[in-house]
Amino acid sequence: MKKNHKLLKNYNSFLKNITIIFFSILSQCLFAQIDEKRQQEIQNLWNNSDKYILRDAVSSMRYAKQASLLSERYGDSFNKAKSYLILGKSLLSIDMYSESLFYLDKGLKEPATANHHILKVLFKEFKGDNYGKMGLPEQEFNEYSDILSFVPKDEKNHEYQRMISRTYARMSANLGGRKEYDKADKYINKAIKIQEKFSNSEGEIYNIYMIKGDICLKRKVYDSAYYFFNKSYNLVRKDIEYEYMSLKLFGDYYRAIGNKSKAISFYQQALDDIKKTKIDDASNKAELYKNLSQLSGETGDSVKKSYYSELYQKEYEKLQNKNNKDIQFAVKSILNQEKQEKKLLKKHNSTTVLSILGVFSIFSAIFYFQFSKMRRKKKELKIRFEEIVKELEENNLEIAGHSLSGKDADFEISFKTNTKLISDETEKDLLSKLMSFEKGTAFTEKGFTQSHLATILETNTKYLNYILKVHRNKSFNDYVNGLKINFIVDKIYKHPEHLNYKISYLSEISGFSSQSRFTHIFKQEQGMSPSEFISQLSQKQNKNTNN
Repeated sequence: MKKNHKLLKNYNSFLKNITIIFFSILSQCLFAQIDEKRQQEIQNLWNNSDKYILRDAVSSMRYAKQASLLSERYGDSFNKAKSYLILGKSLLSIDMYSESLFYLDKGLKEPATANHHILKVLFKEFKGDNYGKMGLPEQEFNEYSDILSFVPKDEKNHEYQRMISRTYARMSANLGGRKEYDKADKYINKAIKIQEKFSNSEGEIYNIYMIKGDICLKRKVYDSAYYFFNKSYNLVRKDIEYEYMSLKLFGDYYRAIGNKSKAISFYQQALDDIKKTKIDDASNKAELYKNLSQLSGETGDSVKKSYYSELYQKEYEKLQNKNNKDIQFAVKSILNQEKQEKKLLKKHNSTTVLSILGVFSIFSAIFYFQFSKMRRKKKELKIRFEEIVKELEENNLEIAGHSLSGKDADFEISFKTNTKLISDETEKDLLSKLMSFEKGTAFTEKGFTQSHLATILETNTKYLNYILKVHRNKSFNDYVNGLKINFIVDKIYKHPEHLNYKISYLSEISGFSSQSRFTHIFKQEQGMSPSEFISQLSQKQNKNTNN
């Protein structure tokens, strides 16, 4: 009968384990499918936002805002950061600088950004663009300088080198705009030197060549200007969306050398390219129309002069009205649209229900294990606490250092293991001083270093490290940390008022630089956190009081 009962018990246990495993696997698969679906939806919104960024900034922003709402709902830091980046970029394109900077700063504060160099660089670049358009070139330059301070200088890492090169180019353009051409030339040369190391850098170096050519043009080094404009154009033709910029620069070059007919031709080609690609670049269009109007007048073509002048006025008015009240209203409506959020919530209700079911399944599956784990941990903490208390009592509450019998043993070890780095007499003298030091509290001073201890022992760091290795079997940091923890354990145990002190205060009087560091070392030394030790000791004292 007992045998059958045992078999039945084992069978029930087996079924229980199989059920838990099954639901765990099912829940994991469910969550994986949900996460994949969410990520795809956010990715689609990003793609749509990028699609409209050069043609319809308000639509681009609407998609980016939807992506940010979903990311905020799901709590994904990286997705939130990327959505804020696109929002900042869209707002920048319609000259809403304060709103753009708000989202860029918000994205920089996301945890995902701090550990993601590429993402952080993009945020800094767009912040720089904002300051540049606001007429704050020094702040713009500072953002680019900051990029150089955190991007790793790994010459073998192409991605990092590209970011550094791109930053040098931006710094050059900034200095060129301030007419500091010598400095600008130095930075753009650095950018070119980095980019030309890599065979697959065509995607960015065309822009760097344009900046270099523009600086040469402003310095009236015309041959060099043409050389770099031509190099840029041969690369940019592979990316037809940006061809008009190179065509415009050729127009600037021919105008500078006095070839007006060719200048007009290239400006017209640049306009044709803008129309063909349907890019909403009112700033460049206005400048092109202005240049064509002036050149037409200089060549005696009054009809075209008037024609281009009218087009210039239209683009100029469009540029001035770029941030008009209607657009501001649309933007603010998108950024604060609660209905949109509710609509998204309704759309994802079914996904939420499935998520809840999945979570319920997981909790059901792991409840038994968590409960058992908590009971086991509680038991282990109690055992470890009793061990600590026993050690305190056995050593007559003298934790910071070794017992007297331990000292004698140290001397024995010394004579057996002395490698003649120091004499036996010196070793004995240093060990005696070390034991005296351990009875004090000098080690709790903040910023206590190896040199400080060597001075106290009246020796050098070489002898000190020898003594610590042979007699304490520890490095200097581990040794001092151990003394600090033993010191505070003794304080808490002998002085009950310490049970009511904050962990931050206990950390401070122990000499630790931060509470987190104190907690980490305490757990490492004692097998439990400071809070757990205080809780156990409080329970013990309350029990003794009641008895």
